[in-house]
Amino acid sequence: MLTLQSRLAMPETNIDLFPDVGGGHFLAACPGHVAEWLALSSDPIQAGDAIVFGLGDVGMRSADLPALLNDRRQGPQPDADRVLATVQARMTGAPPAASAGLREAIDRHFSGADLPTIMSSLAAAGASRSTDEPG
Repeated sequence: MLTLQSRLAMPETNIDLFPDVGGGHFLAACPGHVAEWLALSSDPIQAGDAIVFGLGDVGMRSADLPALLNDRRQGPQPDADRVLATVQARMTGAPPAASAGLREAIDRHFSGADLPTIMSSLAAAGASRSTDEPG
């Protein structure tokens, strides 16, 4: 579950670190070459992108979180189906996915077998963090 204000990124790549085993675990859920893009670029994605890329399942308003937590504190914990029903009753649907439109470019550039190939592909496209190509 994500809030509509959620942002996901791999900021450690900005300081020349690489994603750890936890990052490797959730990045493996991403379609195509989205994992390579996120791991190499540190570009942030929004909640809608996270849902489209398999990193989340529902979105809800941050203002609804306290009520959801309060519901969870009342009485015995219900089974998973009731928890899901509670979340679904409060969710707003998937927010817009801004980066999902970049999938073709992401897959094209980040499918290279090694970093020099990926960098060459990006350089050839003139993609240095522009709005229409992944960076």
